[in-house]
Amino acid sequence: MPKRGENIRKRKDGRWEARYITEDGKRKSIYSKSYSELKQKLRTDTEEKAPTEPTIETNVDTSFIKICELWLKEKEIKNKRSTFARYREIIYKHLIPYFSDCPISRDSINTFIINKSNTENLQEKTVYDIVTVLMQIIKYGVNMGHIQDFNYGISRPTIHKKELEVLTEDEQKKLVNYIKQTVTYENIGILLSLYSGLRIGEICALKWQDIDINSGTISITKTMQRISVADNKSDIKTAVITDTPKSQKSIRTIPIPDFLKTELKRLSKNCLPSAYVLTASETKYTEPRTYQYKFKKYLEQAGIRNINFHALRHTFATRAIEQNIDIKVLSEILGHSTINFTLERYVHISLSFKKQNIEKLNVCY
Repeated sequence: MPKRGENIRKRKDGRWEARYITEDGKRKSIYSKSYSELKQKLRTDTEEKAPTEPTIETNVDTSFIKICELWLKEKEIKNKRSTFARYREIIYKHLIPYFSDCPISRDSINTFIINKSNTENLQEKTVYDIVTVLMQIIKYGVNMGHIQDFNYGISRPTIHKKELEVLTEDEQKKLVNYIKQTVTYENIGILLSLYSGLRIGEICALKWQDIDINSGTISITKTMQRISVADNKSDIKTAVITDTPKSQKSIRTIPIPDFLKTELKRLSKNCLPSAYVLTASETKYTEPRTYQYKFKKYLEQAGIRNINFHALRHTFATRAIEQNIDIKVLSEILGHSTINFTLERYVHISLSFKKQNIEKLNVCY
């Protein structure tokens, strides 16, 4: 089958067709009965007749750096601070250092991708995001007339689906029993994620005024995160910000189980509504990076393997499905845009649960 970025298609008559641009700028099509045969014909034809791989040429007064800066100005207006900060970090940390002195072509981009994936050992998702930003900048440059058209497809790196990190039932019981010995302002956040599916940034930004003890609900309207901030182009620093959640669906009101409501009611005594839940202070907060570190300490003390805090959210979703909680309800509690996203990205069905369901077939024997 054709790869992403290839100008190859299968016609209704069963033949395969490939299109490319000849040296004199004309479009040409070649045909074959099979995809592999067509690929060979295309390779032979283009190697013999195609010109040297063209590169993007900018206007005389518009450098690649300038195009990046113009693109960023538009993004700063349209995007959240955290998203804009990520774009800026990618541009100044990855794109400009490489392409400021290197003409952009299909070969140079592919070399860039290989370098980021292999030499720098960046995660697949990180490399994918970097290439996505690069292609958006190129498209912007073409649309604005800053650079010539660039018709050569670039295949973004493949992102292989990773196995979800989920606590086993025994690990969950061990962690909960450890925390139950003394539930504090600090460790209540672990229970909030494990039994309400809250993200770490949402927990860190949570204040007592967001919790309605009487109704047993929590209102999620903000999240906390550390982003990169640049005083100038060469000096990237970081800062902790509190902003709206990642999407409109993430702004939500969710119910909490009675046992958690009891613990929150006890801790809320003598706390001001504007105080942070994790610190009981109006001015002092715990940022996600610090809370992740503290979480790992809890795991170590409880004798549980090292996992990421986000695994608690996956564990909540998995246990909810195992307890037959309605998938639509679960998706809204998690703040997802679709039910399919919840099922595909957040739910891990344990082997024991599979066995329980298979045993139901015994009634048919």
